[in-house]
Amino acid sequence: MRVLITYSKIAVIFCSIVCLQNCANEMAPTGGTRDTTPPTLIESLPKNEQARFKGNTIKLKFDELIVSPINMAEIFITPELKKQPSLDAIGKTVTIKFKDSLAENTTYTIHFGKAIQDVTEKNVYENLSYTFSTGDSIDQDKIIGRVVDAESLNGVENIVVGLWADSNFSTKPIYYTKTDKSGFWQLKHLKPGTYTVLAYDDKNGSKIYDFGDERVGFQSSKLATKDSLENIIALFIDNKKTGISSIELRDRKAIVAFNKSLQNIEISSLPKPIVEFAVLNENRDTVFYWFKVPSDSLTMTFKLNDTSIIKKIKVVESKDEFNLSSNTKSKISPKATLSITANNPIKKILAKKILIKEDSTKTIALSDANIVIKNNQAKLQFTKNETSRYWIDITDSAVIDIFGNHNKGWGFWIQTGKETDYGNLIVKKEDKEYFLILEVVDADRKVIERAFLSNTNPTHTFEQLTKGNYTILGVIDANKNGYWDGGDFSQKTQPDKKVILKENIEIKGGWDVEAEIKLNEIKNGDNTSNKRTKPDTRR
Repeated sequence: MRVLITYSKIAVIFCSIVCLQNCANEMAPTGGTRDTTPPTLIESLPKNEQARFKGNTIKLKFDELIVSPINMAEIFITPELKKQPSLDAIGKTVTIKFKDSLAENTTYTIHFGKAIQDVTEKNVYENLSYTFSTGDSIDQDKIIGRVVDAESLNGVENIVVGLWADSNFSTKPIYYTKTDKSGFWQLKHLKPGTYTVLAYDDKNGSKIYDFGDERVGFQSSKLATKDSLENIIALFIDNKKTGISSIELRDRKAIVAFNKSLQNIEISSLPKPIVEFAVLNENRDTVFYWFKVPSDSLTMTFKLNDTSIIKKIKVVESKDEFNLSSNTKSKISPKATLSITANNPIKKILAKKILIKEDSTKTIALSDANIVIKNNQAKLQFTKNETSRYWIDITDSAVIDIFGNHNKGWGFWIQTGKETDYGNLIVKKEDKEYFLILEVVDADRKVIERAFLSNTNPTHTFEQLTKGNYTILGVIDANKNGYWDGGDFSQKTQPDKKVILKENIEIKGGWDVEAEIKLNEIKNGDNTSNKRTKPDTRR
C-alpha cells in the first residue's frame, strides 16, 4: 500500500522534532526585558556559617541557571587546603566536594570572586562567600583596610592582601583576599590574634610575594583582629638594588629609565663626548641624555644610589629634525606665562625672531629679558590683555639647540580669558622647622603644580588656577632632599607618607584662598579620601 506524504505533513513532523529537541535542553529565555540582576542565593546545604561541619559536600541553590563549567581560577579557600575541591554547576545548583581532609576546630571560608554567573546575561554575583567550621563555633574576628598607591593615593584594585602568623613571606599566607575597585579589602571569620599584613601584586598567581618583582605594601607592626578602616597600606615598587629598566635610543639621545627613584646620579662617557647634556625627570627615575661623539658607540657609566652600572650603546645617527611644541593651553589666564618645548636642549633664542601679534593687528616685541631658558624649555613673558587672541610666530632659526641646529618656522594661537575666571591658592606652613612637599591636584587627581616649603620659604602661591575644586597633598621631607622617597621592603622602610591635607578647596575667580598647614595635620593625616565607598559586605 502506498502512503502519500505531502510537503505540509513533512513540515509539521520536522517542527515537532525541533520542538522536542528544544524541550530536552535547558536554555535561557529569549525576548522581553534584558536581565541585569545577578543570581540570588536562596538556600545552602548545610546552611552558611554552619558549625560542627562533618561532611565533604556543600550545595548552593540559586534562583537562576548558573554558567557551567565554573571558572576555578576565581575560587580560593582560606585557610588554604592542599587539594582544591571540585565545583560543579548543574542547573541552578552548585555542588562543592572536598578532596582533602579538613583540620579540626578550624573556620574555613570559600571565596567565589566572580565565578558565579547566570546563564541568561552572564550577570556576576560578586564577592559571594560561604563559611563553615569544623569546631563548635565560627571565628568572628575580622580586619578591614584599604590599599592605595603610595604616590597618587588612589585605591588599587586586584591586589592580594595576606595575613601571616609570623614573617615568613616565602610561604603562602594563612588568610588572604583581593582588593576591590576602590582598593578596599576585608578578611572575616579570623581566628583571634595578631597578624603580619602584606599587600602585593601576585602577578603569577602563586599567592607568594616575589621579592623585588612586584609592588608591595606592608604594615610596620602586627595588626590585631578588629573591625577598623584605619589599616591603610601604601603600595610602592620595591627594588632591592637600583637597576636600569630600559634604554631608548634616538638621534644623539638616550632615554634611560630606572626601576626606582634616584637620590644621586653621576654619568661619565667614553669616548668623551664633544657635546653632552643630561636631565633627570621630575620623578627622578628617568634620565634624558643628549650627546655627540666621534664614534659609532658609547660606553656610559652610571654611578647611582647604591651601585654603578656600565652600558655600551650604539650611536644612532638619524635625520630627526629639531622640533618645537607648546603645552600651553589654547585658553589661558592673562597673567599666565607661555612656554615652548624643544626635542633637544636649547642653547640660544633670538628674541627679535619671535613675532607676537595681538588680535592680528598690534605687534608685541620681545627682548632677551622676556625669555627664560631651562634645559629644553623656554618661557616667554609679556603683558597680555583680557579676552584677546595672540599669534605666536617662531620664525626660522629663532631657536638654536646645543648641537647647532636651527628650528623651522612654526607658530600657534592662544586666547586669554578674564582675570575673574582664575584664582590663587596661598599655602602656608605653621612650623618652619619641617620641610614639606606639596601637590595641588584637580578633581581627577591630576597634578596641577608642585611646590617645596622649607624653613626659609614657608609660603607658596599657586597662581592662576582655573575656577573649581582642588585638593592639597603633602609629604614631610624628613631628609630634606626635595622629593618623595619610595620604600624598601628588605629594610622594612616605608615610603614617605603622603597625606591629604586639604580636600575640596573651592577656587573662585578673582579671589585669593589661603590654606594653613599644621604639623599635626600631616602626622595624623589621612592618606585616603573619606569619600570612597566602603567594601561590599554582601553575602
